[in-house]
Amino acid sequence: MPFPCSVEKLQEEPIVILKFFEVDQSQPPPTEDEIYTVLDPAPEPVFLIIDLSDIKLSLDQLVSSTNQTVRGGSSLFTHPNIRERLMVSTNPMLKLASKGMASKVFGNIKIQAFDNVADALAYARAAQ
Repeated sequence: MPFPCSVEKLQEEPIVILKFFEVDQSQPPPTEDEIYTVLDPAPEPVFLIIDLSDIKLSLDQLVSSTNQTVRGGSSLFTHPNIRERLMVSTNPMLKLASKGMASKVFGNIKIQAFDNVADALAYARAAQ
């Protein structure tokens, strides 16, 4: 994971919010293991809201990050306790990339895109 982030499991709801921030060289990004401490013990599959609203990526960074995810076999996207992945961003490149992840080349990973966290939360709550 190239960016620092915070992980929040909502109380009494099967929803985890993974909020990414711009790179802060003084703070190393968390490892996937740290995120799994929230996902692994979940009593039921959760909606994973991936909040990228504060991230500004160039096309090169987007391609590189996508390749790392696919080639590295990141199980963050295939973890058995993830019911559905919801991405938050207004960046058209990220929205396009989220659609592209559903292709066979990227492992058929379905990601719904939303403009804000409130819309993603409303979707997750309605789908429970």
